[in-house]
Amino acid sequence: RTAKQVLEHYPSMDYKGLELTPRMAKLANEKLASFANAKVVQADALHDQWPSPEFDRILAFYVLDIFTENEIKLFLKTCKERLSSSGKVVFVSITEPSGDSAPFSAKAVMGAWNAISNVAPIILGGCRPLRLTTYLDDLWDVEHSEIVSVLGYTSEIIVASQQQESRI
Repeated sequence: RTAKQVLEHYPSMDYKGLELTPRMAKLANEKLASFANAKVVQADALHDQWPSPEFDRILAFYVLDIFTENEIKLFLKTCKERLSSSGKVVFVSITEPSGDSAPFSAKAVMGAWNAISNVAPIILGGCRPLRLTTYLDDLWDVEHSEIVSVLGYTSEIIVASQQQESRI
């Protein structure tokens, strides 16, 4: 759904998506069939199977929360290598509510999520709350960081670019 919204808002962009499984790539391509400039391929972003050498934007929605800590670091390193010098990354991940002012619903929902995740992560597809900003080293410029809760489900949204001297 997000890819479709992005393509509707930026109809001239060339969109290349990655899905880990052939089934998910096929489903994504079916949903994006009306966009000639969109293609989703089955590939493993952690093992350098990206469809292009460089990208202007890298979007990762609710992906990092299923990765191990080492996989997150590897993914971020690959993003740095593949991001154009003026490029940006947008990461969205499940997270903990922030501070005492967080709504009770967010604390309750995410508290229950954590409890289940700690005991039986398979029930939640392996997703666990992360604080993405803790993974972005000083080589990234965070341009936007926001924590939002919808019906208690809490997400962190990050928009960042790499510092120019950090370009690999």
